[in-house]
Amino acid sequence: GSLDIMPTNSVERLVFVLAMLTGFFFGSTLVSILAAAMMDFHFRQRHKKHNIRTLHQYFEENDVSFSVAVPVQKEVWQRLAQRKRLQEDDVPALAMLSVALRSALRFDIQRPHLMPHPMFRLWTGLDAQMMHRVCMNAVGFVVLRQHDEVFAAGGAARSAYALTAGELLYTSAVSGVHQFTDVHPGTWLCEAALWT
Repeated sequence: GSLDIMPTNSVERLVFVLAMLTGFFFGSTLVSILAAAMMDFHFRQRHKKHNIRTLHQYFEENDVSFSVAVPVQKEVWQRLAQRKRLQEDDVPALAMLSVALRSALRFDIQRPHLMPHPMFRLWTGLDAQMMHRVCMNAVGFVVLRQHDEVFAAGGAARSAYALTAGELLYTSAVSGVHQFTDVHPGTWLCEAALWT
């Protein structure tokens, strides 16, 4: 059962009321946090199921063979299970910032990845405002997942890349022989695009 506590004076009544209000506040907060977490989980699960359902419909409508459908579905499941890193476009509050403050924010985020390159170090030293404009208009992050290709042999080098996290496998074919090189964070790829 429960223990009935009866306050006998004003101080005890005040303490009793404050304790009850505090308990009610923390209880309702806990319930709302749990409800929000459950709603978020339900929404994510529904989104995943919708993606898989439309994928199966696409397979059926296009008569995709089983030997192709299975690896496609496996990769989709793997990618749905991964948590996507937030990009600038995913944060609506950033759209409210002034251009100058948004430029400063973007430069602050991109600076650690650009400064190891001597050209960007020189540009920043000569004209920091120009580098802010470069970061706003020409620099961005590309989030890759397993088995994504950054570029292919024979294609035009339209962008230079600096690996900021993770690992890439660079494959080249010289005289018909494939060579594989592990690429680690801090390495630049397709630098020729910086000069064109």
